[in-house]
Amino acid sequence: MKLQQQVKQFLSKKDYDKRIVNYEVIHQVKDSDYDELNSLCQLKDGDVIMDYGAGYGSVTTELIKRNSSRELSFTLLEPSEVQIHRAELLVSPQSSKKIVEYVNSTLQKVIFSKGSFTHIISKVAIHEIPLTEQGIEVKMMFDLLKDNGSIYIWTINCDSKLQPFVQSFFKKKDSLTNLNSLAKNRYFANTDELKTMLKDSGFIEENISFHEIQPMTYETKNQLDQDFRGNFKKLKMFNEYIRKTVSKESERNKEKIRFIDEGKTVTVHHPQYIIKATKK
Repeated sequence: MKLQQQVKQFLSKKDYDKRIVNYEVIHQVKDSDYDELNSLCQLKDGDVIMDYGAGYGSVTTELIKRNSSRELSFTLLEPSEVQIHRAELLVSPQSSKKIVEYVNSTLQKVIFSKGSFTHIISKVAIHEIPLTEQGIEVKMMFDLLKDNGSIYIWTINCDSKLQPFVQSFFKKKDSLTNLNSLAKNRYFANTDELKTMLKDSGFIEENISFHEIQPMTYETKNQLDQDFRGNFKKLKMFNEYIRKTVSKESERNKEKIRFIDEGKTVTVHHPQYIIKATKK
């Protein structure tokens, strides 16, 4: 591996280690969103699931809750040692009758046999790496799927017109919270880019579907005790940046993000969907 790649991965891992946050609070994740994911997965006895970019294990936890009587195997793949430890603490108490493996690595650094998984789930994770790397990892996911297996990409639903706003929004937030490698490397692929990525990896277009879920309701005050660590100055700077950026957006984009300004906090609704792609 080239030194530049090693440095990039090291820095990214350190950024993930810093993020002791609760995304269910920051993103206001709804039970109905996990219900939709569970409905799309249609898990059955014997299924083998990869939780890609698992973080602290929320996806695995929620699927176990909804499939308590099923015999399932989960592999939580997460590059941060800190986050994978959080996942063990969250998932283990609920994992009776389940086989659960915790893998502290990135997809490109660990070896799985081809055709190992029936389901691979990426919840708000694939955008953490540059676009070229996303294509590589989606192709790896395709190879790791069993025949008739599926991947699920839960991400922000943005077309080419909305994408610059989404990109700048999170870049500013990452910069304010000193998540420098994330500010540099994150890339929120738009719908056309994601579709191309999936097709280039081997998925057939007729087996790719898009399922809208509730928007990511991003209320900045929820960042105060999370990423901003109680720093009101950073919250104020973020609010001002969002106000200024939104004011320059088209009416069409303003309608999509449904911006709300309440003075000390502002709210942006990032549209979301789950993309399901099945290997046939």
